Amino acid sequence: MRTIARNATRRIAAIKAEFTDCSMRSLDSNFERTPVDASCAWEALAQHSGARLHEWRDHYRISVHSNLWYELHRPAAKAGQGATGPRALRSRLKLPM
Repeated sequence: MRTIARNATRRIAAIKAEFTDCSMRSLDSNFERTPVDASCAWEALAQHSGARLHEWRDHYRISVHSNLWYELHRPAAKAGQGATGPRALRSRLKLPM
């Protein structure tokens, strides 16, 4: 886990553009994952001086306090799109590895 500085505006803009799926976990919901709009998470980061943006292995987390945080994920691939990249392309084209 790594904390992203608030003044890293280019990096934060890139994160906002790429990680658009958001869920909230809070004591009020017994820490169950609740889908929310990503703008709620970014608003919380801007409004609460103690809130922090953390980079995790596959997602980002905006921690407002110990009983409230938001998890930002990349959007899931839509049906029909499938995976991309050299290995996925090779499997679709049935080329030898």
